[in-house]
Amino acid sequence: MSVILSTTTGKSVEIRPSKIIAFVSMNFTMEPGDIIVTGTPSGVGPLKHGDQVEVEIENIGTLVNPVQSESA
Repeated sequence: MSVILSTTTGKSVEIRPSKIIAFVSMNFTMEPGDIIVTGTPSGVGPLKHGDQVEVEIENIGTLVNPVQSESA
């Protein structure tokens, strides 16, 4: 499985979760519940109040988080 992301610069970035997990687990002991944060490709703007972040994993479901400013 791989994920293709499109950036605002028109470039596509291929992400292979299995390679990321393999790399991280070679350097750290992974425990149930651990989260790997990878960042964003270049050209993606900052999140702002009112944005919504969605992560979908096939056959599992979709996680949706609203973005709120720290002052809200």
